[in-house]
Amino acid sequence: MMTGTEYLQALVRLLGEEAAIRALYYGGDPADRIDLYLVAPSDYAESLAELLALVGEHAFTGEVDGVRRVLTHDGLELRLHLVDALPAAGLTRIFDRAGGVPVRPAPAVELGQMSGHFWSDLHRAAGALGRGRPLAAHAELERCRRGLLELYRLAGVAEPHLPWLVAPLEVEQQWRCAHRLATTYESLMLPLCQRLGVEYPMAVRNLAFRRLEEAKPDRGPEAVAVPKEAEPERPQEGERRAGLRVARGRIRR
Repeated sequence: MMTGTEYLQALVRLLGEEAAIRALYYGGDPADRIDLYLVAPSDYAESLAELLALVGEHAFTGEVDGVRRVLTHDGLELRLHLVDALPAAGLTRIFDRAGGVPVRPAPAVELGQMSGHFWSDLHRAAGALGRGRPLAAHAELERCRRGLLELYRLAGVAEPHLPWLVAPLEVEQQWRCAHRLATTYESLMLPLCQRLGVEYPMAVRNLAFRRLEEAKPDRGPEAVAVPKEAEPERPQEGERRAGLRVARGRIRR
């Protein structure tokens, strides 16, 4: 019985022999799942199903919303996407006979609203922590986690492995998770908004941090410091013009 690694190697070898596939890229976390992006005609889907039968045994295969999903016997999940352009920058090339594959422009995103939703979710999470309700906090932190991962995808960078994103149902560890989520998100979003001249939702940001500080467990002198309230910085004109030339899609101001 093939391992997930052996299955993947055999699959990539067969895909490389297919003339219809002009390029093959991958992304994802090998510990979780691997997304393979096949630049090929849309009618290649039937041939792909036949090719998978030649690779070897797998535990499951099926198609959902145009994506072919394969699960190997040792639990590795593969998702095969037929595309005419790559959905994001930062993917790793396996082979490219097309001489360069265009990256599909990202949909327009309202950065101010996106950031405001994140801080509102964090504010609710901090409130739940302050009331000693870890289950309710867990739900809000999950929304914050998805918001951070969405920001990584918007920026066109690979999602890092962030084990601290998943906190158990224990208030002190959840508080640490909330604090890391907040500081990491702001380190990415605030400079982006400043470069583009987008109004950053400082009011709700400050409110969320105040609520988080109020919910902080008493851990003595080693307690993590909560950033003080911030005021928005006005971008320099040169920075503003440079920021408008963003490689990742169109961002509405």
